Amino acid sequence: MRRGEWMIVLIPFLLMVSATQAQPTTETWATRVVGCLAKLSDSACNDHMDCEAALGIADYIEIPSSGYVSLGGGIGSGDPSEVSGFIVLQLGFEECALNGPGPDLVVYEPGDPEQYEVLVSDLEDGPFVSIGFGTGETSFEFSDYDVLYARYVKIIDRNDSADNTCHPGADIDAVEFLHSGPVATSPVSWGFVKVRYGY
Repeated sequence: MRRGEWMIVLIPFLLMVSATQAQPTTETWATRVVGCLAKLSDSACNDHMDCEAALGIADYIEIPSSGYVSLGGGIGSGDPSEVSGFIVLQLGFEECALNGPGPDLVVYEPGDPEQYEVLVSDLEDGPFVSIGFGTGETSFEFSDYDVLYARYVKIIDRNDSADNTCHPGADIDAVEFLHSGPVATSPVSWGFVKVRYGY
């Protein structure tokens, strides 16, 4: 190529994934069950195996006991084939949970406090990132784990003690997210740049 001639160069432009500014919304609760395993207690009893009881607003009723799903406990026997009770929930419909000032996510676990682990992801199949452990009603902050936003939350029962009740393990009433908004994602796009060789 001779000095002073022009050529066209194809350059990739990576448009980064970015979360929009947090906005108020009414869709601040879990709206869909993606996956769930509610286990029986050691006495083969669980009266709260309806996983959809964890959807919507916190609505636990003590008498008669209702409004939650009992996950049935974690891995207590050490048997490698044993699986902890868990639930995976979608947060909102068009919105998702965003990292904002202060706590970002609240899990409501009524009754006797039972330990559980909370993980989040932007995809329903993961990968999921753990954002900590809780008992009872517990708040979680995304910024502590470098999480910008999440559309799905996974709660794993980490209660390892033997449970002979008919509401075994962690009882999940609801999941609330406190900061929300849409998330815009853009794939890699290509652009043309006209470059002059020499001067």
